[in-house]
Amino acid sequence: VHAGATHECKVKIKFVHSEELNDENTKELLSDCSGILVAPGFGHRGIEGKFVAIKYARENLIPFLGICLGMQCAVIEFARNVLGLKHANSTEMSRTTPYPVIDIMEEQKGISEMGGTMRLGGYPCHLKKRSLAHKIYQADTIIERHRHRYEFNNKFLQDFEKAGMIPSGMNPDTNLVEIVEIPNHPWFVGVQFHPEYRSTVITPHPLFESFVKASLTHAKQKI
Repeated sequence: VHAGATHECKVKIKFVHSEELNDENTKELLSDCSGILVAPGFGHRGIEGKFVAIKYARENLIPFLGICLGMQCAVIEFARNVLGLKHANSTEMSRTTPYPVIDIMEEQKGISEMGGTMRLGGYPCHLKKRSLAHKIYQADTIIERHRHRYEFNNKFLQDFEKAGMIPSGMNPDTNLVEIVEIPNHPWFVGVQFHPEYRSTVITPHPLFESFVKASLTHAKQKI
């Protein structure tokens, strides 16, 4: 809504419960959307529906923004349907997955308290030059706020890069992946942090501004 004001348009938000989304009804529920956002959250409830929505956005070149769990779901969907790792998952959802593309960092695995394993507060992120993220922020390094436990598993990083999903934002201190994008897609971005924490009516977050702009372009192309 903040970004819509910037672009002098009214953003109409259509809420789709991911538990109700499947391969059979995806087109019916999402074909009228100009952009698709998969929001933050915890746990496995409705997770398969999120994968379906992301696949639909990716294959149909619809602008996509994934935030926190939404970014992690984008990574899992890509691993399953592009890399061919059919049982790829997050260890939050499946501790026995053979392909833990999302996992808790090694140094956190011995901590049992959720608060102890959560990454909270502002962290720096270095942006890859000539990436969409760098174009959006117009900066080399940014600071964004976090609230999550699980991270992209860097053991799979090269496989993702070769297949077309790149890490365009990295934590310079820990080398953790903060932003992923698909360069051959019109606008496909997943972020591990929470841009909504920083967005206001006066200064909408640049990610939302760019996402809404891309959605407007997509809507005009459909017309």
